[in-house]
Amino acid sequence: MQKRTKPPLKPSRLFQFRNTYDNNQVLKFTDNKYKVGEFMKYLDELENGGVLPVGVDDGYDEVKIVLPDGTCIRVPSHAKSGHDSVISFGDEEKTVFEYEVGNKAFMAGNVLEHDSTASDEYPISDLNKVIVAHALRVAELTGKHELAICSGLPLKKYYKMRNLNAEVISAKKKNLLANAVKSADNYSLPMIKSHEVLAEGLAAWFDFITFRKEDGSIGRDKEKYNLRVAVIDIGGRTTDIAVIQKGQLEYARSSTIEVGMLSVKEQLKDLIKEELDIEINNEQMFQALSEGKIKAWGEWYDIKPLLEESEQIIADRIQSESKRKLKNASDIDLVLFVGGTVNKIPHLIEGWFRHQKIADNPGFANARGMQKYAQMLLDS
Repeated sequence: MQKRTKPPLKPSRLFQFRNTYDNNQVLKFTDNKYKVGEFMKYLDELENGGVLPVGVDDGYDEVKIVLPDGTCIRVPSHAKSGHDSVISFGDEEKTVFEYEVGNKAFMAGNVLEHDSTASDEYPISDLNKVIVAHALRVAELTGKHELAICSGLPLKKYYKMRNLNAEVISAKKKNLLANAVKSADNYSLPMIKSHEVLAEGLAAWFDFITFRKEDGSIGRDKEKYNLRVAVIDIGGRTTDIAVIQKGQLEYARSSTIEVGMLSVKEQLKDLIKEELDIEINNEQMFQALSEGKIKAWGEWYDIKPLLEESEQIIADRIQSESKRKLKNASDIDLVLFVGGTVNKIPHLIEGWFRHQKIADNPGFANARGMQKYAQMLLDS
């Protein structure tokens, strides 16, 4: 491999940098668009217990939960097998929680050296069970709640040769319906009563074409429903491209590529190793993404140029696949960007198509669509 010609990076104690890489932290907020009526649906069930429709976008990098009152929660997909080996002193807030699946122990929460989720088996694994259960706990759902959830799969995992991939969809449903996770501290976890699965990207389209009526029920926007929309969903491990009109997927123009936020991290890790001969751990990776610097051997290193290069490389790969599938998108009414990674690289997706937009809170677009779909089924 040809040696890079850029000058080596120097340690810097003065470097300051901020961006939107904060997905190592829990995020919780309320979407005000949900607060449209005085008598919203499911408020009593949220407060006092009962059946709730919940969107669960259980991604490879982070889990997004949407509740029927508009509460949105993002939790990192961080967990690992085994027991917590960190000893705390004093009254520090608990950030790591222990769980059991059968006779296997797991921990979830602020687990920096966590197990990898970047595998085809993750959506049907015990690790997925634990991460979703922990996210539902962070959402303050308890044993008094019975959940009708909807989750997702990448487009090309959801379909197989233009047909539904029934085997994989069934396995994903059963994985969470097993309700096999127990908390080591006796926290009463909610019961998952029913589980639907949508293709990622299609869930975001469903969010786009639906709205909440005054009574909190779900309505469909006929004008948006009739549009031909291309959804580009840039997630943790994959990017989905889905062209949809009137509920019909144009399969030949749709695609899944294994490129996402995890790809940025892997690219950055390789560049740091090449430039600085530093093999960074997850803690240093979070610092690199959130502050544009890392600490090694007691010195601070400015890695912002390497982060920007990593982002550009991955964005170029996504753009290339998008252009290959959509061409110049002249026959498409709207190109809609969604997914958690969109928030982190909005400047790199500007101007790809003449008629594009970024969805509101794009990281929660799939989870919102999943919640609405679960509620529509429950209401009916």
